[in-house]
Amino acid sequence: MDVKKQLGRVAVLAVVMAGTAAGAEQSAPVPKKALAIPSETITLKRGETKKLESKDAIGSSIQDPEILNVSVPGDSAKTVFHMTGEKVGKTTFTVWSKDGKRRTYEIIVKE
Repeated sequence: MDVKKQLGRVAVLAVVMAGTAAGAEQSAPVPKKALAIPSETITLKRGETKKLESKDAIGSSIQDPEILNVSVPGDSAKTVFHMTGEKVGKTTFTVWSKDGKRRTYEIIVKE
């Protein structure tokens, strides 16, 4: 087989493969559950406490616990999160519900 023809075929194959890989990366959608887009913004003053109720919460997480302290006092039909601003800054607070959904809040703590 002619070396020039073989090199030409390899070059064409390389271009096709590179184009396919690049196209696959661009067209793959990001699953909605993977996105942590805040659904609501809550603003607190440092030292202030606000309540957040959730009737079906099974878990929660705080991105930066130095900025926000969260406690869950008592036992009731609803979960009540007591959020206290600890330090000036921004963080996120995410709540998981029984049905697997997540709700993420942007928390802003001001002076």
